[in-house]
Amino acid sequence: MAMQQISESIREISADAYSTAAKATLTVSVPSVFGTTWLAARIFLFLDANPDIRMWMRTAVDFEEVDWREVDVAIVYGKPPWTGFWWRILHSIYASPVCSPQLLRGQKGIREPRDVLHHRLLHEDDGDQWRRWLTEARLPHSVKSDIYFDNFAMVLQAARDGHGVALTNDIISFRDLDEGRLVQPLTLGVATTRSYYCICHEEGLANPVIARFVDWLVDQASRPSG
Repeated sequence: MAMQQISESIREISADAYSTAAKATLTVSVPSVFGTTWLAARIFLFLDANPDIRMWMRTAVDFEEVDWREVDVAIVYGKPPWTGFWWRILHSIYASPVCSPQLLRGQKGIREPRDVLHHRLLHEDDGDQWRRWLTEARLPHSVKSDIYFDNFAMVLQAARDGHGVALTNDIISFRDLDEGRLVQPLTLGVATTRSYYCICHEEGLANPVIARFVDWLVDQASRPSG
């Protein structure tokens, strides 16, 4: 009986080892803020439905930051064309102001577009997106800031902590908005010059694992947020 149990254990271990070895590896690059919000809420559904795939996740925002020697599929925030690559838009971005609920209160509470000028305008670019929003709102568009971020996750955290107003969208901020960490005091939104794209080498789509993941991504992006 003991030998039989040992033999069965060896077979189970061997089967597990074979199963792991047989898994296809998919390396995916994603902007960190997109990965921790939109993708993190969905990626385990893909893994559960595709037990033959294991994934390596990396972070990069722009096409130029992606190490295409290692990455199979990337989600990038940018603007095509990209020669030699296939791409599909996942989300067009319309940015609206968001802030901590505390900025809705008091004499400087945000109730109409001009009220944002009483607060620090948070951004990771040179202020261009805020200038476009202020122009749409028919407000003076001189954007000055005493702090610049190179990571949008830091912008959102500063907004959560009540240090100012950020421009974002419900793709990135749906959890914060749903759970009350951020509020959207104004509905005016402006289109950004860049969008989120799924992208891979043109020849990559011949790989059924890559094609399966790309099709899943596009399908998920077509569904309502949340």
